[in-house]
Amino acid sequence: MERKHPLVKLNDDRVSVVENTQEIEIISTELMVSSKDPQVSSDLSQPSTSNSPTSAETERPKIRQTTVNTFLKRKMGVTYRKAIDEGLLLLFTHDYQPFSIVEDYGFKKFVSLLNPSYEIPSRKSITRSLLPAAYEQVYNYTKNILDDMQSVCLTTDCWTSQNSESFLAVTAQFLTKNFKLKTLLLECVSFPESHTSSNLATELKRIITEWNMNKQPKKLITVIMWNSTYLMIQKFVELEEPIRTTMTIINKELPIISVEEWKFLKEIVEILKPLETLTGIMSGEKYVTASSVIILTDGLADVYEKFKMRSDFNDLSVSVVREICEGIKNRLGDLENSLSLITTTFLDPRFKNVGFS
Repeated sequence: MERKHPLVKLNDDRVSVVENTQEIEIISTELMVSSKDPQVSSDLSQPSTSNSPTSAETERPKIRQTTVNTFLKRKMGVTYRKAIDEGLLLLFTHDYQPFSIVEDYGFKKFVSLLNPSYEIPSRKSITRSLLPAAYEQVYNYTKNILDDMQSVCLTTDCWTSQNSESFLAVTAQFLTKNFKLKTLLLECVSFPESHTSSNLATELKRIITEWNMNKQPKKLITVIMWNSTYLMIQKFVELEEPIRTTMTIINKELPIISVEEWKFLKEIVEILKPLETLTGIMSGEKYVTASSVIILTDGLADVYEKFKMRSDFNDLSVSVVREICEGIKNRLGDLENSLSLITTTFLDPRFKNVGFS
């Protein structure tokens, strides 16, 4: 009956068609996997020894639909944008980069790759908005620190840049409650006026009034730095040969420097070198210096006593050495009787056993 029934053969064909379709899908899936993984393709090329239907268990890779939100820029929060703006300002306040960097193509491209949602502020926005706001923040912070200090030491310095622009800087030094030495720059302003005492006094009064430091000063110390003159002479001696050659080439009536004068300049550089070194040590801002005054002064006196014994110096150089020795003796000869210097030297572990004669 099964062989003669007309529908028996038809059902078998349908089943085979379904099975063939499933096999085609399984084979296509295996081919897709093998094309991506060379290890899988090598395994498929070999006959399988396992009885389990591993090919039927292979899952199709899931494909996720790209949403519209992927192509939209996310809005940046105010706090995050402010943090990036503060980091941008460090390029100008810390690294001294020009404001034009925000207009450079490479910088814009770099920032866009880091965060496409961030819009770089313009030069106008930086100079008129961001920097003044940062200045006010630092100004208030510094003023609060100075208001808590009982005593502050103010120093000022004037100089001229290579572009012939004059500047005046005022700094404040003080000890914190934890006895840490701190230095704060109060102002660094353009000072085109003549560096006379009256002009300097007027500018200093303005700065002191602005920072609410109008209290009567306890002590005034006027120091005139001479190191610029020393550095000028030192560089002049180093360029002796180029200077001689230039004076010969230009063929003009210039003052002629004799051999004795060149020798004297070289000796002066050697004589003043210890003073310049000591000045640099005592001008430090990140360490205490009072405890080293006595021992450095004694060492300086010993150096110039040895200079007095030099026989290769000419008479003018010897007279300079004698003047320096007299100045050290008259001005700094009684330092070991200073209670403050004795105390600081004794409390310094470096000098407590060697700082006194």
